[in-house]
Amino acid sequence: MGKHKENGISATWEQNDVLLFCDLCIKEIELGNRPTTHFSKDGWNNLMNKFRERTGKSYDQKQMKNKWDQLKKEWKLWRELKRGETGLGWNSSRKTIDASDEWWDERLKVVPTAKKFRYSGITPEFEEKLDRMFSQVVATGDLAWAPSSRNLEHESVDERDMSDDGDSRTVEDLSPNATGMRVDTTSREVLALTLYILAQNESMRLTKERFQHSTETISRYFLAGITALKKLSSDIIAPTDEHFGEIPQHILNDTRYMPYFENCIGAIDGTHIGARVPPELQAAYIGRHGTPTQNIMAVCDFNMCFTFVLAGWEGSTHDSRIFQRALMEPSYHFPFPPTGKILIIKLE
Repeated sequence: MGKHKENGISATWEQNDVLLFCDLCIKEIELGNRPTTHFSKDGWNNLMNKFRERTGKSYDQKQMKNKWDQLKKEWKLWRELKRGETGLGWNSSRKTIDASDEWWDERLKVVPTAKKFRYSGITPEFEEKLDRMFSQVVATGDLAWAPSSRNLEHESVDERDMSDDGDSRTVEDLSPNATGMRVDTTSREVLALTLYILAQNESMRLTKERFQHSTETISRYFLAGITALKKLSSDIIAPTDEHFGEIPQHILNDTRYMPYFENCIGAIDGTHIGARVPPELQAAYIGRHGTPTQNIMAVCDFNMCFTFVLAGWEGSTHDSRIFQRALMEPSYHFPFPPTGKILIIKLE
């Protein structure tokens, strides 16, 4: 599997050694000795002692950590390769994903560093061990979403029963053009409570008291409200002119920027927004701010309008990784500047 040399002593990892290392890591995780993204002092000591007892190899903490980091890197790359794919099989003879050459060519355009997996992948059994080791502490971007993708992950959720009497209209049916004051009032109420929860970061309990509905009803209203807003975002968060033919007025009429920025069509930056995450999943969301957040990348034009947003990445993810994924993932439909135009980028 490989060698790692520390202080003149090489760590040789055979396949059985790696599998044992994974099993020991999983055991320490289950014992609570990985409080954050890495093991505690007791966890590392247990790993070294038990590994030495089972194999006779005395590897120090740095060598153990190097192996942990290497496996984590491999797992992340494997996950990136399979992102969004379902129903992939395993080719036992080729020892990798059972997919056509066309599939491999397309995916390797998005994740070129995963080329080695084309001829030697991660077996399902080994992948299951790595999932248990890293899935709760490593940023994967599995929940990342861009309005431009027009892919609503909650579209399959039932959005009916929008009123207490069993009315099965959807949000689209609750429009001002619909007949009957009750329908129009319900439409306004859905919007009001949705914005109330989002703007005030309010709990379902207090929202229930404010709008005098049951928790179940509030939950259905809120789901319908945010689903409608997400559908609307696909049309609103987009360039008004995909060719960017006109120079923005903020540049054209300001001698500080004209002609230096006449070909600039916007700016890219990231921001962290607080996230409510179950305790067992918080490690991947805690970055330099010390609290759970999601890292959001946005593109804004000179009219202060968003033209692209990529949300949902865990707070520990570096801005450059999110930016690279936005550029390389075709489903996001990133608005690349036309020839001769530029975007200002700020990465930290």
